Amino acid sequence: MKVLLFDILSSLKEFGFKRIFAVNAHGDVEHKVVAMNAFKEACEQLKITACFPYEDFMLHHFGLNNDAPCFYTIKPLEVKTSEATVGDVHAGDIETATINAFYPHLVDTQKAESLSDVPLGDNFEAWMFGGQLKKLSPQGYLGSPANCKSVDIQKNVEDNAHRISEAIIIRLNRN
Repeated sequence: MKVLLFDILSSLKEFGFKRIFAVNAHGDVEHKVVAMNAFKEACEQLKITACFPYEDFMLHHFGLNNDAPCFYTIKPLEVKTSEATVGDVHAGDIETATINAFYPHLVDTQKAESLSDVPLGDNFEAWMFGGQLKKLSPQGYLGSPANCKSVDIQKNVEDNAHRISEAIIIRLNRN
């Protein structure tokens, strides 16, 4: 994945792009670290602004801060879009509802509504540093997929678009 991302960034540079901002909707930490390293190498080796999004509160866990040239930081969710009492970490109510809204043929809502809550609890660091999902949730989800019908998808998408756009503008203004 890292080599592919670097190749895409290199191709974009060849096409004349000098500032590239990724938009990421995947929360898996191992995925983010690989992408983060590809963008970091592209910044250093290709001499372009290639920025990967990261939640500000997570950067310090990796010895980073929002001054790093290959990142732009996104603020946390600002609006309530779900009635679930358990946070959506992976395949919970918000992710299930979003996939169902755009790709309904990929979601078995009857199955989702039958699943019990799986809270992350005190396991944030185990999840954040990756490789622990099977241990944390043998069924592969962390959250409350049963609450997928209570999610305000429109509000969630609008909030994400706003926070990402705002973060890119802030990062562009740093240069």
